Amino acid sequence: MFAIGPDISAIGSNPAGIGAFWKSEFVITMGGQANNYSSFFSDDRSRETSGNYGIFTLPNVGFVLTSRGGGSMLTSNWSVGYNRMAEYRRELNYNGATTGSITDAWRENAFGKASTDLNGF
Repeated sequence: MFAIGPDISAIGSNPAGIGAFWKSEFVITMGGQANNYSSFFSDDRSRETSGNYGIFTLPNVGFVLTSRGGGSMLTSNWSVGYNRMAEYRRELNYNGATTGSITDAWRENAFGKASTDLNGF
């Protein structure tokens, strides 16, 4: 959904909306995100990793230049805009050490059971 009238944030989806501007306009929107995280490996909560980070965002920047014309043209409007639709920057790093592997866990869980009692996997 987007605005039908003069909304500079909707210029990308409804460029005809700049025709409704009667004055020049400059718009800038600033924002931020704050994130916290924590993780631990297995049941050992003494080796918890945690932290936080924040980022600055610039969701919307744009301007409309309006000039009054003469004769048959009432106004002439020009616009340039930038709209940030989503944030896709994600980075996940993890590390740890274990005394075994997943195959060791499978072996331990299967110990003493018949092959018909095990999952087909």
